[in-house]
Amino acid sequence: MGVVVAIFAKQETPAAIDLATEIAGLIESSGQVVWFDPLTAAATDRSPTPLDEFAAADLIVSIGGDGTFLFAAATAGSTPIVGVNLGEVGFLNAVDPADAVETVERLLGDLRAGDPLPIRSLDRLAVTGAAVEPAVNEIVIQAPRRGAVDPLEVVIDVDGQRYLETTADGVMVATSTGSSAYNLSEGGPLIHPAVSGIVLTLMADRAHHPPIVLPAAALVQIAVGGPEHVVVVSDGRTRAEVDVPQTMTVARHGTSVSLVEPTQHYFEALEKLA
Repeated sequence: MGVVVAIFAKQETPAAIDLATEIAGLIESSGQVVWFDPLTAAATDRSPTPLDEFAAADLIVSIGGDGTFLFAAATAGSTPIVGVNLGEVGFLNAVDPADAVETVERLLGDLRAGDPLPIRSLDRLAVTGAAVEPAVNEIVIQAPRRGAVDPLEVVIDVDGQRYLETTADGVMVATSTGSSAYNLSEGGPLIHPAVSGIVLTLMADRAHHPPIVLPAAALVQIAVGGPEHVVVVSDGRTRAEVDVPQTMTVARHGTSVSLVEPTQHYFEALEKLA
């Protein structure tokens, strides 16, 4: 069947759809195979490929912002993903739109030649006790409503040792990748992508405990004693309501996401956060 490249594009952005069409034309003109997720297929008037087949592709191209990338990552398995940045910051999407066609052409040549792609593995997090997908950015356990009414009552252990007991709007455990996302907006620290770690950030903690960076392999056990139920959210995408009392463990998942990064613009992206 040749090399298979799957494409996700942000359907609400005409530039993303135009670029998806152009990249698809490049791939098809070289005699290789293009797959489209159902929404991108509808926007480009192409036939869709079921999402559960995308892990069998050789490369996934995500065109949009971090939300598009996270959607692609949920289907990718171990398939490498290259992100084209049409969002505001672009930590997960390293490729500028002006360089996208050339970049995909080069990666396609590497795949056809059997050469290794420049890949960095991104850790994912999983949580026990809640039916949500593994997270590339963060797992959040939160009260149904933010604010002073019915905050979480939590006891947190790290690797079997008591860390703290407090009340807060929520508890967030983020990867180094996710440190620049929701975690940052809640006052958590940035973690450079070369540092292997996770960050535990309390959301509106009544006792004002500071965020803490933990080893990537740490087991974070969160015992929730109230309110009657809480909401668990993975990457802002999948969520589940959990009855309380409940003890959940957040830890590194057994699989990772393969990010193709032809270039590295971490500090340039940081400037956009200022």
